[in-house]
Amino acid sequence: MKKDIKMYVVGCETCQRTKSSNQAKAAPLHPNTIPTEPWTHISVDMVTGLPDSNGYDALLVVVDRFSKAIILVPCNKDLSAEGWARILRDHVYTQHGMLQVVISDRRPQFVSKFMTELYRMLNIKQNASTAFHLQTDGQTECVNQEVEKYLQIFVNF
Repeated sequence: MKKDIKMYVVGCETCQRTKSSNQAKAAPLHPNTIPTEPWTHISVDMVTGLPDSNGYDALLVVVDRFSKAIILVPCNKDLSAEGWARILRDHVYTQHGMLQVVISDRRPQFVSKFMTELYRMLNIKQNASTAFHLQTDGQTECVNQEVEKYLQIFVNF
């Protein structure tokens, strides 16, 4: 009988129009500001759980929020804040100039006292996102998924 009632309600146009939703309403999205030039706003994340290769077991993913350009840097999952600062200097700053905003998850190397002080000294705004929260850092999470797909295809990861 329960199945019959469910089928009736699903097929009943009046029931569908008048049925109240018991789902919580989604909070309004507050998108990140759109940069006006390349390499001023980046988002960063790490792909971990990779097999060891030449002493590396992770990839640091840096995405320019304006051009969608991607920098992939091999690293270790336990990358220190100082290591992240070196990567930032060697692969972003020296190639593209000074940043204005860095969006990252709350990994220790991204939100450590050292990095917070470095960002403060360089006048870089630090935005910490919630891990796997696509509304905040969806761009980098999508790139991570694509990188993982490519690795599965090409290196049997």
